[in-house]
Amino acid sequence: MLNSFISSLVIAGIFGAVRGSFSSPGWKKGISLGFCLALFSAVTLLNWSGVMDLPNNICLWWAIEGFIIFLIAGAAMGWATGKWAPAD
Repeated sequence: MLNSFISSLVIAGIFGAVRGSFSSPGWKKGISLGFCLALFSAVTLLNWSGVMDLPNNICLWWAIEGFIIFLIAGAAMGWATGKWAPAD
């Protein structure tokens, strides 16, 4: 639980630092960052294929799950920061 909380703060901090680089509505900024994080996560998970005697399909499904979660969470985070903490 603590690890998830710290990870959320780190991702929110990264978004706060780079959100001015995107010129679009808040939710679209969040999806852009979510896509970048999903690519990073997918590459990491696909590198684990064959490690720890896991089947290759499980790493692929974890990568797909990461894309879904990061895109939805990125859109929600972008919308919330656009509403309550505008970049001006």
